[in-house]
Amino acid sequence: MPNKFLSSRLRKERAGETVSVDDRKYELATDDVVTLPEANAGALVERETAERLE
Repeated sequence: MPNKFLSSRLRKERAGETVSVDDRKYELATDDVVTLPEANAGALVERETAERLE
């Protein structure tokens, strides 16, 4: 099954370094638009650190 990716925009003033579910580190800032594996982007959206983009 292929990995699904989601695009999202960061909402917090500064998300800072985030360690993803795949153990990669991302340095994220407000208004960054990123495309991450679904599990990673979903976690950011769930914590209200990011909003999902369609």
